[in-house]
Amino acid sequence: MRIETQICSINLARKLKDIGVDQHSLLWYVYDRRYNATFIEHKYPVFSWKHDDGCVTNVNGHEVEYFEIVSAFNVAELGFLLPASCDSTRRDKNDWTARYFPKDDLVRNSFGETEADARAKLLIFLIEAKIWKPE
Repeated sequence: MRIETQICSINLARKLKDIGVDQHSLLWYVYDRRYNATFIEHKYPVFSWKHDDGCVTNVNGHEVEYFEIVSAFNVAELGFLLPASCDSTRRDKNDWTARYFPKDDLVRNSFGETEADARAKLLIFLIEAKIWKPE
């Protein structure tokens, strides 16, 4: 299984960051504005430069002006951020639904091509509707 199918899309990751979701995840999207390229890192990016005199400079990725760095939340991390009254189900090969149903009363369905996207969309809705705030 490709990692891209297990994490939310970069656009949903950006939205989660914009609405205030803490940026703590196993994987990170790094968008390089110079080349319009996105890649996935397994740890928060820190870049090192070795100078002619042998000194090394370490720079956190967020300090590099042409990088945009956001958490690439996976299915499990999104499940942890959602309330307990949520679940997700595969409806077809590339069709997932995530549901929020407090006290057996269905409130919201969100759909996505991956389970992570469906869960991310549901989390965004719950936060924006002021129904839920992750701890």
